[in-house]
Amino acid sequence: MATRVWTSAQILAPIDKVWEKVRPLNFAYLSAVTSCELEGKSTAGEVGSVRKITYADKTVQRIKLTQLSDAEHSLTWELIESTPVVTVLSAVYSTRLRRVTENNSTFIEFCADFSKDADANVTQDCKFKQQEHVQALSKACVRKAKNWMPLESDPELMNNYMYKLGVDETKFTFHEVLGTDDDLLAMCPQPVYAVLMLFPYTDPQEEWAKKEEALIEQKGQKESKNVWYMKQTVGNACGTIGLIHVAMNNAAKLGLDPKKFFGKFHKDTQKMTPDQRAEALEASDDVEAAHEATASEGGSAVEEKTNENLHFIAFTMIDGDLYELDGCKSRPINHGKTSEKTLLKDSARIIKEFMKRDPKDIRFNIVALGDKQAE
Repeated sequence: MATRVWTSAQILAPIDKVWEKVRPLNFAYLSAVTSCELEGKSTAGEVGSVRKITYADKTVQRIKLTQLSDAEHSLTWELIESTPVVTVLSAVYSTRLRRVTENNSTFIEFCADFSKDADANVTQDCKFKQQEHVQALSKACVRKAKNWMPLESDPELMNNYMYKLGVDETKFTFHEVLGTDDDLLAMCPQPVYAVLMLFPYTDPQEEWAKKEEALIEQKGQKESKNVWYMKQTVGNACGTIGLIHVAMNNAAKLGLDPKKFFGKFHKDTQKMTPDQRAEALEASDDVEAAHEATASEGGSAVEEKTNENLHFIAFTMIDGDLYELDGCKSRPINHGKTSEKTLLKDSARIIKEFMKRDPKDIRFNIVALGDKQAE
């Protein structure tokens, strides 16, 4: 007869928010997990997909998703390999959520079914780990959100901020991009290493983001393991996150100062998940102070934009492909082949699609990171 270990709890957060953390089955909310890698060409929600989970204590486990239901908010997976080896013949785990309508919270159940050879050490360890899951999920979902002042898309401000965080001010600079037509793009100095766009995040943009997510879930996409990506959990931090995406994915080229924020963040977050990187940013008082100081330099123009729902995203080349990096999306978006010579033009092609979705809104601003020109 199988041995079952079961834990339940109430998390004071809406079910959709808790499901968002649980569904990817990457355990990003656990500090003990350093990485989660999907094997083969499977997508995250595909039944039968296999993940390799690496823990801080060097334990490595491979698990297979065997059931997932968005309607029931439930998933099941089995352990197929572990290093060090576990002492049971089989282990099947499941998580199920229920909506508590009284206060819009979530009832969560963790269940583990072991083969009959499981001893007391196995069951006690599992019970402890189930409780860890509950505590970590509660912390991740209930955490009070921070809100920073929004940044302006101004090359001078972005440059000063970038230099303060650790990019060499004698070598690199942001150039203003005057438009997406070829003649205007030609006015921007080459080469271009990355592009930042500030745009209005309106209903058409949100609707497209949902369609795009569904398409990638269905068809998958090529994604380099060298992409450095983080999620956004701090309100109005998209400008800083855009700069971080640019710096982290061009660290070798930019020669980040190891004593300043970018250099330290790059070193400290290499093995973190996108969610853990978001937590690391949220915990950094130094970069929050630097962000607020830069935003304040924008003056009244920033205050006028506070409620206009503007959003920064970054474009850069990684392993020969153009990636869109948006901390509010579930993953980086691969837009196909590019090069240093064509990165600006290829980014402009994608930006035009953003503009087509909102043709009456002119609040699009673009800056491009390149070499500092000799004066």
